[in-house]
Amino acid sequence: LAGYGEEVLLGRSLLDFVADDDRQTVQDAFDAVLRGDACTRFESRWRCRDGSLRLLAWAVFADAARRAVFVSARDYTAVRATEDQLSTLWLAVEQTSQGIVVTDLDGRIEYANDAVSAISGYTAAEILGRNPRLFQSGQTPPAAHAELWAALARGETWQGEFINARKNGEVYVESARISPVRQPDGRITH
Repeated sequence: LAGYGEEVLLGRSLLDFVADDDRQTVQDAFDAVLRGDACTRFESRWRCRDGSLRLLAWAVFADAARRAVFVSARDYTAVRATEDQLSTLWLAVEQTSQGIVVTDLDGRIEYANDAVSAISGYTAAEILGRNPRLFQSGQTPPAAHAELWAALARGETWQGEFINARKNGEVYVESARISPVRQPDGRITH
């Protein structure tokens, strides 16, 4: 993982390879185990031979009978990068002024961002689990819905307008773009 061979690692302190800013965290974890904690878990950055840093998730166990401390680590670098990317995406979706709705294949709403509530007047609790028909005013031509479902059945994106109604009955025109959500294997799941 780090590019070091046994000749470099054996006989050295773990702290020699931990990023400077994380040394106290690692020391505190070892101290806790040596004071009697059965196990402690933490994260720290490990300095690799090439100068890069890897984020590791650690577990430290004490075995008093053997007078030993066992350490295991898992490279968490890619997981954290993915979490950070998802967090940024989540914030962008939540903060956009555009309404975003995700339904299952039966048309039940599984997700609606805050903009949907702001636009429609319905709370998230009133939206989740319902069908988007909740927003219909009855004024959208039936052909628009038929075109929508035909496009989705072909796995295509549909774009058009709906004449919807807010919770208070006020009618508004919604410009919509509705796309199937595909999994990496091509299956449409939402």
